[in-house]
Amino acid sequence: MTTGRCRSVQGFQWDNPPAAPPAIMRIIIVLAFIGIIASLGSALVFLVRDRGNTSRTLNALTVRVGLSVTLFLFILLSYWMGWIEPRSY
Repeated sequence: MTTGRCRSVQGFQWDNPPAAPPAIMRIIIVLAFIGIIASLGSALVFLVRDRGNTSRTLNALTVRVGLSVTLFLFILLSYWMGWIEPRSY
């Protein structure tokens, strides 16, 4: 019986999840930012064209908020899982 946190089952370390390559993390974050900016831009276009008469502006801003919250939660999960680490200067 092991009492420590690190148990191994057939060579798998529970405390050391496989790290995602930094390039993949950067690509995911950049794509999320592009989606957020595109949604914000489309909300502006809908606001100008429709003059606020339709709900397309509200829908675009709702998508932007959803993407922002998802990105924030993804960054928190990535930090918690050890996929990203803070820089020390």
